[in-house]
Amino acid sequence: MGDESKAPLILTHSNSSVYEDDEDYEDLKQKVWIESKLLWHIVGPAIFSRISSYSMNVITQAFAGHLGDTELAAISIVNNVITGFDFGLLLGMASALETLCGQAFGAKKYHMLGIYMQRSWIVLFACCILLLPFYIFAGPLLKLLGQPDNVADLSGYVALWMIPLHFSFAFQFPLQRFLQCQLKNSVIAWVALFALIVHVAFSWLFVYGLKLGVVGTAVTLNISWWILVLGMFLYTVCGGCPLTWTGFSTEAFSDLWDFVKLSVSSGIMLCLENWYYRILILMTGNMKNAEIAVDALSICMTINGWEMMIPLAFFVGTGVRVANELGAGKGKQARFATIVSVTTSLIIGLFFSVLLLIFHEKFGIIFSSSKPVLHAVNKLSVLLAITILLNSVQPVLSGVAVGSGWQARVAYINIACYYIVGLPLGIIMERVFNKGVMGIWAGMIFGGTAFQTVILGIIVSRCDWEREAEKASRHDDVNDDDFVYDINVEERIAVGLNFDPVVEEQHAATNGEDSDSDHSYDPTAEELNIDYSCDEETKVSYPMFTKENEMWDHRFEVEKTFTNVPHFRKAIRNHGVATGYKEFRGLALKEILWKAAKSTTVVDFMFWMKEMEKQRRPAYQWLLKRDPKE
Repeated sequence: MGDESKAPLILTHSNSSVYEDDEDYEDLKQKVWIESKLLWHIVGPAIFSRISSYSMNVITQAFAGHLGDTELAAISIVNNVITGFDFGLLLGMASALETLCGQAFGAKKYHMLGIYMQRSWIVLFACCILLLPFYIFAGPLLKLLGQPDNVADLSGYVALWMIPLHFSFAFQFPLQRFLQCQLKNSVIAWVALFALIVHVAFSWLFVYGLKLGVVGTAVTLNISWWILVLGMFLYTVCGGCPLTWTGFSTEAFSDLWDFVKLSVSSGIMLCLENWYYRILILMTGNMKNAEIAVDALSICMTINGWEMMIPLAFFVGTGVRVANELGAGKGKQARFATIVSVTTSLIIGLFFSVLLLIFHEKFGIIFSSSKPVLHAVNKLSVLLAITILLNSVQPVLSGVAVGSGWQARVAYINIACYYIVGLPLGIIMERVFNKGVMGIWAGMIFGGTAFQTVILGIIVSRCDWEREAEKASRHDDVNDDDFVYDINVEERIAVGLNFDPVVEEQHAATNGEDSDSDHSYDPTAEELNIDYSCDEETKVSYPMFTKENEMWDHRFEVEKTFTNVPHFRKAIRNHGVATGYKEFRGLALKEILWKAAKSTTVVDFMFWMKEMEKQRRPAYQWLLKRDPKE
């Protein structure tokens, strides 16, 4: 994880694309390898941060489970039903940022990311206020839904202590999406690790040290989740995102209605899926021996949710990759990113399904020592394994939908599959065929999740990716007048690569071209005769350009783009790189170039390039006026 913070993730879209016509990228294995690296730069830290965050709920449930069966049932219902209800809605609404921020980042409109995040804060905070009655009246509501009185009363009491956690979602989810779309996933991972360590320590202190019981577990969750919010917020506003965070702006209050519509579509898409299995727990609460059934099912749902953090990380990674490529107008690249993501997530899901079947009698001990509960968990293990396998594909396909802006379409599919087919089938299996909780779950799996996965797969496979890329590149918030700077020019200067004007002169003469033309020949890497080997001092000075770094994979695009800038080409032809670079130093640009070369992300690099833009024009004018014989 430490190496990720030092390596640039996605440089620019000209650099991040692995699908150019260059012969070096024609080999399928090479394409898959490079796309996998780009994907795992996002997914790897996202998996770690999500598992760390979700582990807080698992630890909370484990502590509560060893307090007693009623305490386990209460904390399970609060976490999975009350908190889970708004968690799914707010998480889905925040995923609108994956569409907007991902496409804005892909189109290099970096300032819009901060505006979008602030709009999301406003919308989600208002939504939290509207959802507050679910916490205040949780006890009576659960009794109305048929839960046992003792479980409902304790759940309602715990829910009141969960209100601070409820409001943390409004800020945490947009912050996560904001940083993920900039590929600063390692920041989220480090903050999540710190919060997890605090959570473990405070759980022991409040439950066993201060004897606060189940309330202590709720208080610990509040503290841990607000640590996540505070850590990401401080990183953002204290200079971690200089190009995308330009401060609080009144522009965040404009176009709120359009943002609300997209957020609601995103929220419905994800929360309908999220609520689907929450309803399963509520239905189980109406059965005989409800306390045992709820405990067993909640343990399975917790394991499923824990593993689900992996495909949900792929949901994020796929959304970012697809949105980035569509925002850059590259439909084929988006399609290939989808194929790699789905395949990778499916393999991981298959591994965990098999692992669960092997240890089907063991994993329940983490949460309870009650033999009836453990026996019930063992009976449900096969259905749990099937659910994990199906859920390894479905969220990734949903991530494609988010990256492409299809939220409304997928919301309709979710409603039809889950609530028109799956839920009624589960009720029939339980009520008519007397299959109990296994019947409910089986009906909901095969009638809902499997059906939805097939439909999403058909839609994605039949998608016109080039048309989607055109739509994304015409997004209303992406203005052609905004400044977009080609970083490759200064990359070449910073690393001191040589350019031989004789190559260009000879090619121009052979083809009858004017050597001073702004559209003259762009030499290849071989013609430039560039030596990419570097000593240890160079590696320390210019970490972006070492062979171990991802810039190495994009060196040919760097060379190709460099000679496309007329003023620089003419200046270099007349004076050479060494003289040009010397004069840049004379104009106080050495410090900027040095910082740019040491940048660890493209956003930081772009910040220093904008600083250079303010000072480089005098250098151009000086170089162009100067006598070549000097």
